[in-house]
Amino acid sequence: MKLLTRKSQLKIGETIFVLMIFFILVTIGAVFYVKIQSISAGDEQKKQLELHTLKIAQQVKSLPELICTQAAIEEFDCIDKLKFEAFKSRLEDTSDKSKKFKQYYDNIFLNVKISIKEVYPTYTASSENSEEVDTTIEKKDNLFDNMLKNVKSINSMFLPITFYDPITNQYSFGYIRIEVAK
Repeated sequence: MKLLTRKSQLKIGETIFVLMIFFILVTIGAVFYVKIQSISAGDEQKKQLELHTLKIAQQVKSLPELICTQAAIEEFDCIDKLKFEAFKSRLEDTSDKSKKFKQYYDNIFLNVKISIKEVYPTYTASSENSEEVDTTIEKKDNLFDNMLKNVKSINSMFLPITFYDPITNQYSFGYIRIEVAK
């Protein structure tokens, strides 16, 4: 009888040991699964942020307030310098009509900063003829800054663009930098 109880105790001990190993393996598997899911969710959020940035970029490039037109035909990826300056000054104006104008764009471009830089060539007025006007866009000109202070991450996108100066009838190259905050 004593031998029989010892065998039973040994079997119970084996069963408990196997169950403990099983639960340890299940716990390790669950931790691994949760870690993989969190990485996958982070990748999905990053992908959504990049898609949102691309959407904002397309909206900026197709703003009728900025695009170049020749004989009522829109030019591809072109910004009119005079339209740009008028748009920027309207955004910076503090009158009641301009506040509504800015508020409209604040709603469209929430948590977005848009900068424009002219790269090549930059035309400057010659000192001989003082009547010429310098129409270069500043080194880095913030068109729109609606970025909140506390942001987790920022996704930036650079888009090549052509600038048209209707005064001198010349083109130059630059880029638009779009920063979208999460």
